[in-house]
Amino acid sequence: MSLIEIMMAVLILSIVSGGIFLLITGASRSSMDSYYEQLALQIAREPVEVFRSFGYERLLKADVNPVADYLVNQWQVMTQFSSESGIDRPEEAGLFERLIELQHIDQPPHKGFLVKVSVRPLKTEKAVVYARKQSVEFSGVIWEQPQ
Repeated sequence: MSLIEIMMAVLILSIVSGGIFLLITGASRSSMDSYYEQLALQIAREPVEVFRSFGYERLLKADVNPVADYLVNQWQVMTQFSSESGIDRPEEAGLFERLIELQHIDQPPHKGFLVKVSVRPLKTEKAVVYARKQSVEFSGVIWEQPQ
């Protein structure tokens, strides 16, 4: 083999290797984005499910008697484990903060609450780098049970 043939083989091999490297990097980035988006959605769904289990009557008293670990109308940094509610979340939950909003619905004969939850990555954490979406929102309605 001549030196030119070897140089051409090295050039072709480096181009193919670079393409494979970019493909693997893109797949890894996409995988992390999906993971963080799914985690944010899980964090957003949590309060809706908890409030649904409490029911309409308990939510009427949420201003006077707030639910532990579910503060309303203020951003709250998530933690892996909450000693107040006993909920154990993935370690990466600490990369996010959550806002829970309650809106009372009173349109006879229907009474209930619209629960809107927004989750966003903390500005100083690695989730900002990987997450394509700046925030994830989830809503649910809790209706008064007929007597």
